[in-house]
Amino acid sequence: MYVDDVHLGGDNFDEVLALQRRLVDFFRAGGWTLVKFGSNSRELIKQIPKHARLPNCELDLDDAKCGEASSLGLKWHSLDDLMYCNVTPKLCEQDKLITKRTMLSKVSQIYDVFGYFAAFVVRVKILLQDVWRKKLDWNDEVDEVTAAKYRQWTEELASLESIKIPRYLFVGLLDLKNIQLHGFADASEAAYGAVLYLRAMDEEGTVVIRYLMSKTRVAPLKAMSIARLEVMSAHCLA
Repeated sequence: MYVDDVHLGGDNFDEVLALQRRLVDFFRAGGWTLVKFGSNSRELIKQIPKHARLPNCELDLDDAKCGEASSLGLKWHSLDDLMYCNVTPKLCEQDKLITKRTMLSKVSQIYDVFGYFAAFVVRVKILLQDVWRKKLDWNDEVDEVTAAKYRQWTEELASLESIKIPRYLFVGLLDLKNIQLHGFADASEAAYGAVLYLRAMDEEGTVVIRYLMSKTRVAPLKAMSIARLEVMSAHCLA
């Protein structure tokens, strides 16, 4: 049996260590061994056996990739506790022949479960839908206008790695007093989507607003009114 990654945490060292040990004992009773434990705390990592640690999640000054671990399809720099897109050299390569197959292959390499890069990815999804609308076969070369837009999109891929998202949403806050969830949805003729933000305030009145997640969809091939698409975006938000 295999399960995907999960993010958990606590307010202090003892709380998180106790949680980790409870999880290990619980699953061990059922015959499963939990591994790939990572933390932004060096002290906590030392309490976990080496075979059960998340790769690259250890302090090693001789390792250029020290602290760069993978989680939920993203890169996680455990030392800074930041998430960012896993942009590989292959992902940034320009395709010699641009077809429906190569475009779909490229976009499928971006795994973004939280929708951090949804506004960027939806651009190429709109291009893909236009290719479908033209009824091109999988290996047919796209027209020059579509190819130019796709090449520009590919050139911008490397910039995704510069977007850093804090793993912990409430950095800088003390005792939380109020947490609000704010959602927004909108639509255009080409696409629609929704986004969620958290607004948090602590006992001292300090307020932070954090991006939580988003989702985008291309508009259906069958033409619809903006009003109808806005209803679909509201459903996406729900």
